[in-house]
Amino acid sequence: MNDSGTGRIISIVVIGVLALLVVRAAIGVFWGIVSLVVFILYAFAILDVLTSNRSPISRLAWVVVILAVPVVGAAVYLLGARQPALGG
Repeated sequence: MNDSGTGRIISIVVIGVLALLVVRAAIGVFWGIVSLVVFILYAFAILDVLTSNRSPISRLAWVVVILAVPVVGAAVYLLGARQPALGG
């Protein structure tokens, strides 16, 4: 193979590696944002449960559900089981 062909192959390989690195970085940023959103969801749900007017057993049960069933537990609590604010 001549120098032109070898240079072309090296260029293609370098471009492919750079493209893979860019895709990997984009995926990493995406999952970092998803992790942050999930953390905020958990934190808000647990703080809301702990500051609610529920009995201590009910609060403990909801915290266990929120932590034991990833994402779904917090979503179920926030969408359906959350008690409305009093006096409002």
